[in-house]
Order: sequence, then structure tokens, then C-alpha cells
Amino acid sequence: MRRFLLSRRAPFILAVMAQMMMRPSQQIVHTYGIPKAVIREAYSRNPVHRARTLEALRKVRELCGEIGLITPSATRLWRMLGIWEGSPAPA
Repeated sequence: MRRFLLSRRAPFILAVMAQMMMRPSQQIVHTYGIPKAVIREAYSRNPVHRARTLEALRKVRELCGEIGLITPSATRLWRMLGIWEGSPAPA
């Protein structure tokens, strides 16, 4: 049961943590007056940013696969959250 719960929680945790690590904080945005359009262009709609985020998560994703946390149904969560790339889900 714990492994099942972790397989469902891990993608949510990683998606949130990736954004915390890879985007400027709201405090920085506010302090420097960065326009929302600039944030969207640089982070939300930027294929380079997406590729870098996926690369930053690659090793953690591989570890999750090695310890059996990535199941076909869990893979759907990873995809839904935008943190899955490439290879098909493990069997």
C-alpha cells in the first residue's frame, strides 16, 4: 500500500518541486516587477525551459522506475503533469 501511495504522490511532488527550482519565486517576480507575459514566455510556453525541466527530473524519474514506482497508471499522472518524456511506460 505504501508503494502504491508513493507511486501516485511522487509525480505531484516532483512537478511542484521542479517548478520551485526552475522558475523565479513570486517574491523575485514582484521585487523586480517582471511582467506576467515575460514569465509565460520564458517558462510556461518555452520548449527550451520544458526540455531543461525534463532533463533535471531525468535521474529522479529513472530512480522511481528502478524502485518500481512507475507503473502504467502512474505514468498517466507523470504525463498529465507534463513531467514525462519519451519512452513508453514500463509493463
